[in-house]
Amino acid sequence: MGEEKKCSRRNFLAASAVGVGSVLSVGSLFAGFGPFKEVKQAGSVKQLPWSIGSYRFDINEVGERAYNNFYKYECMGGVVCTLLEILSENIGYPFNTLPLDMFRFGGGGVAGWGTICGTLNGSAQIFNLVGAPSNYTLLINDVIDWYQNQEFPSTHHDSYAKFKNQARTVAKSPICHVSVTLWVNGAREVDDPSISSLSPERADRCAKVTGDVAMHVAEMLNQYYDGRYHSQFDPAKVEYASCLNCHLDTQNAYNPNVKAQMECSRCHVDLKQIDPSSHPFGM
Repeated sequence: MGEEKKCSRRNFLAASAVGVGSVLSVGSLFAGFGPFKEVKQAGSVKQLPWSIGSYRFDINEVGERAYNNFYKYECMGGVVCTLLEILSENIGYPFNTLPLDMFRFGGGGVAGWGTICGTLNGSAQIFNLVGAPSNYTLLINDVIDWYQNQEFPSTHHDSYAKFKNQARTVAKSPICHVSVTLWVNGAREVDDPSISSLSPERADRCAKVTGDVAMHVAEMLNQYYDGRYHSQFDPAKVEYASCLNCHLDTQNAYNPNVKAQMECSRCHVDLKQIDPSSHPFGM
């Protein structure tokens, strides 16, 4: 049975694919605001991308809400649910059609398995939802590269956080297990030797990271929809670029046994100590 709803016509973003370091440009915006009626058949799905039109995020609001939402939805849900809540409140359809509970699974690196950090999983979902198909992978590359080089957690949330001025560490990895373990080791040295991955201090650290990542994603989207976003990630300039000479060819085919573009020295070797005569190692 069809359901009739009234909604506002929003500008639709058309963004073009660009190279590394250039602006993700905004195409023509369709005019025509004012109310109109849209009849949607039961089971119909609005095609992606879902545009945020002229709406822009309040970065501070995003940060505090994401911090609090960590305690409700965990890390992945804290990012994606916060942004969807705000878009639902300010735009409505179609952002209000997604059940937020569906994003709980990404907590702790997907059901506690410690794989990709849930904040990045949530970020990728948002970019896939509202970014043009030709651009959302660039946004995902940027946020992952930013994350693995960022010092977490920031002090931005200390005015309302449960724990203030916590130890800060750089993961050099997008992996939950690596990020959390390095932070726990650092916090034991700086704050309290009894801190563990199960401590409330660690949970609050991850709540802050959730807020930090959500704020960064919101700012990226504000710039993207303004047509002023500059892609940052350049594989040729990363610390592990020399690895790609052997492990990635010009056709983006992995050779011979590696499929990744994340920071590799954190878990494997000091790249400066590699002896070409004995590499590759049996990893």
